[in-house]
Amino acid sequence: MFQLSLDVAKSMREHFDLARQLRFLRERGVLIVGSGHIVHNLRQSMPKLMMGDATPYDWATEFDEWVKAKIDQRDFASLVKYQQAGPSGPLSVPTTDHYLPVLYSLGLAEEDEPITHTFEEVSYGGLSMRTFMVG
Repeated sequence: MFQLSLDVAKSMREHFDLARQLRFLRERGVLIVGSGHIVHNLRQSMPKLMMGDATPYDWATEFDEWVKAKIDQRDFASLVKYQQAGPSGPLSVPTTDHYLPVLYSLGLAEEDEPITHTFEEVSYGGLSMRTFMVG
């Protein structure tokens, strides 16, 4: 097992392209796990967390559903440019460190491989725990 460091100086596209270059590892039987959040806005979520209010913000649900649709359409280019999803994009991804594992996981997918959503939830305002499996 090894951990990838995220180079914050790289663009979203460069991160996605790096994942494409790592596909050969899967062909050699290496299991690759990406761990992050699709929606991760702790600043907006902390008040709800502290009150035990698990209801999501509309913008968080909207962005999570947008991401799901783009995954299902295999429109990974739009996911690389998530800021263009409207106001919900920057609110949902105020920093890229939790979002980048999504791009790495999708960048590893072969063109005809299924992508299955195994868990979906947006809670405590702005936290999405969507889980998907490639292959």
